[in-house]
Amino acid sequence: MAKTATVMINGEEKKLAYPVGALIKLETQYGIKMADLGKDGNSESLDVILKMIWAGLIHENPELTVDELGFMIDITELPEIAAKFGDIFGSMTKNSQK
Repeated sequence: MAKTATVMINGEEKKLAYPVGALIKLETQYGIKMADLGKDGNSESLDVILKMIWAGLIHENPELTVDELGFMIDITELPEIAAKFGDIFGSMTKNSQK
């Protein structure tokens, strides 16, 4: 299983995880490629951040939509959730450099 990070969304604990299948859905459904994140400031877009969170949650709830998720997350929860991206993707980068 992919590395996970626990986040609070709408008062509930959720586990973000990014197995390859989730990253493929992110790319095929929304055109967001991991290699492009951080370029041209696109990773700071609320739309991109929301879709990244969605991709990290679909392992728990494959029926979850981006629209549903957008109404579940409070703006005050975003900094904590975004910090978890670094935990997960930072470890992926370190592992690929070994």
